[in-house]
Amino acid sequence: MIVGRRAELVALDVLLDGAVGGAGGALVVRGEAGIGKSALLEYTVERAAARGGPVVSTAGVQAEVHVPFAGLHRLLRTVPDRGGAAAAMLDDPDTLPYRAGMALLDLLGEAGAAAPVLVAVEDAHWLDGPSWEALAFVARRLGADRVAMVLTARDGEDVDRRLAVAALPEVRLEPLPVPTPRCCSAGWPRNSGRRWRSGCWSTRRAIRSASWSWVRRLPARAARRCCRPGCR
Repeated sequence: MIVGRRAELVALDVLLDGAVGGAGGALVVRGEAGIGKSALLEYTVERAAARGGPVVSTAGVQAEVHVPFAGLHRLLRTVPDRGGAAAAMLDDPDTLPYRAGMALLDLLGEAGAAAPVLVAVEDAHWLDGPSWEALAFVARRLGADRVAMVLTARDGEDVDRRLAVAALPEVRLEPLPVPTPRCCSAGWPRNSGRRWRSGCWSTRRAIRSASWSWVRRLPARAARRCCRPGCR
């Protein structure tokens, strides 16, 4: 269950609904590391699979960031029945990103005619340049297809430059607010110097009272041994 991301979940559901109706599109979910991008992508994948549509996916790998079309090749391997010809094109060193993008767009359009397709791209900030350009080319042309594309990317200068050129819709994840404990929502007592750092004064008082009630039930000699002078 994802908490505190209602607006983002709605945006992803709207994207999937548009793909079902033949008005596809793309969305980049970006933010700092560990903020919940992968959880939102997983939610989208589950929602798309529940609707019966195929999901094709890829992920950027830091070790392959300089390998041309490494990310796109990984994506085409998830659709082996249809992606063979397009994958063969990537082996040609003269293939340009827009040509690879056109081949992928045709492939996704054919698949979308049977059922809405989700393209899930994890860690787009580590995609090699040609794969990113080809995927961005496709993402800008999904308006008439039953295809939705969701990409996650970590914030950084490289991502800023890529997104500025690609002109793709994006959602930036901000840190969630830290909830205030219910017992402290009304503020600390006036004698705040006596409070614990990890709890409120009422919690400390309750623990202390329970501890002393346990000590009172001990024999007098045992009680004197377990209580150091001044501990009261």
